[in-house]
Amino acid sequence: MDGEAEAHLQSLSIGGLPPDCRRLILDFRQVEYIDSQGVRWLLRLREVLATRCIDLRLVVRENSRVERALRLLAISNLFPIFRNPMDAWRHEAPAAAA
Repeated sequence: MDGEAEAHLQSLSIGGLPPDCRRLILDFRQVEYIDSQGVRWLLRLREVLATRCIDLRLVVRENSRVERALRLLAISNLFPIFRNPMDAWRHEAPAAAA
């Protein structure tokens, strides 16, 4: 996830989420890497969603470059990380806690 992907994601309107939305799940399983711009975008998104009481949950491949980057930056503690979207939806124990 780089600056180009971030620009595309920013164009999506968070305001377009239904008023009863309580969680947003981002599936990063096909993402090869995340750079500093992508990390900043995730942190900003988390803040915006928190003002609407919406949980941001990430689906990340185990041992992926994305997972390593999030852990290295100590950001993985800020986001519930799951291995598949169904677990994220069901709110089973996050993989980061395992």
